[in-house]
Amino acid sequence: MTTLHQIHKVKDGKIVVHLPAEFTANEVEVIITPVKEAGSSAAHTAEEDAIQRLLDLDTSHFTEAQKQAFERTCQLLQKKRGPDEPRIAGLFEGLIEIADDFDAPLPDEELFWGSETDEYGMTLQK
Repeated sequence: MTTLHQIHKVKDGKIVVHLPAEFTANEVEVIITPVKEAGSSAAHTAEEDAIQRLLDLDTSHFTEAQKQAFERTCQLLQKKRGPDEPRIAGLFEGLIEIADDFDAPLPDEELFWGSETDEYGMTLQK
């Protein structure tokens, strides 16, 4: 899977995204979030803290395969991806597992969502 991470200037309420030739997907998901101001180091500090916490993990209980995946992940994180570089899909592959029933229905959907919900799954007032 190819993912792109780009930062664009908003001009007249619009942005233009140019996709590289090798990006061949026919449909994409677009998520737009504001960028922290350049002078704000809080975003970088939080990201660096999170990376450091990962690097400091106790791996003594990891399997050999998990240790190898952890080393690969640490090496990639320590390279510090540039702002124009694409995100690394599958970065934590081998470190996490998704439950076999991840997409299975919840045991009691009505209890979870409420008896009446709108199209977004929000409970309606009775």
